[in-house]
Amino acid sequence: MGQYLERYLTGECQPVWDELLAQGAAIRQEPLASEAWAVAQETMRRVRHNIERLIPRLRALGYRFGEIPPNEYYDHEEWEREFTKAYPIFQPPPPETARVLDGLEQRMGVLPLSIRAFYLEIGGVNFIGTDPWSDGGIAFDPLFMWPLANLPEGAVEEQDLEPGEEGGILFSPDSTHKYNYSGSFGYYLTVPNARIDGVFEVYERTTFVEYLRMSLRAGGLLGLEETEQRGSWMKDAQYVEKVEHALAYLREGLLPI
Repeated sequence: MGQYLERYLTGECQPVWDELLAQGAAIRQEPLASEAWAVAQETMRRVRHNIERLIPRLRALGYRFGEIPPNEYYDHEEWEREFTKAYPIFQPPPPETARVLDGLEQRMGVLPLSIRAFYLEIGGVNFIGTDPWSDGGIAFDPLFMWPLANLPEGAVEEQDLEPGEEGGILFSPDSTHKYNYSGSFGYYLTVPNARIDGVFEVYERTTFVEYLRMSLRAGGLLGLEETEQRGSWMKDAQYVEKVEHALAYLREGLLPI
């Protein structure tokens, strides 16, 4: 067992990722290559473990997957039918995933190990829904990653790229677009990227693994724990108490990443 994986397994999850990220493209060469890939795989196995536990817990709390509140500007029923319900809550990777990833890398250049490991270990995830706490049910940013085989048209930016030029891949809509409101471009990674992880260009330049870390800490609903930063209705003592209990329940037994 390599030193990085051993440290990761003993609880140094974030320091290990930070150190491997600082190594840049050197993680593609041995002896780092095997260690970096082992850490990426173990991380995404833990993410899958956590996702599979959060789904029934959210349901038990009254979260309604696949629903969005009515929207006076857009047809919310059509959005539910053609978007939120079109992608499963959790879609394990199909057998051809490695081949699809190889083809994508041939077109776009190398992907961060975190992305490759995510699609090989997890697949797709869609936590869009209506929560039982907020006024309107769209206060949070639910965990979402398009399945690799169902990336929407235009998600892969490769038109007219010259040799050595960077392209990009859109892996998730942003928080408002998930609920059928106009938003920003979404969670987009620049490629090629030979590092262990990449940065979501439009999400405060947060790395993909840190985005997963924050989302899982919030029970799959990023922002759920930020009650003091929300509007007055979210500062209500009864609301805060409900959220605190919900977060304690959602986080119980989740594996650190």
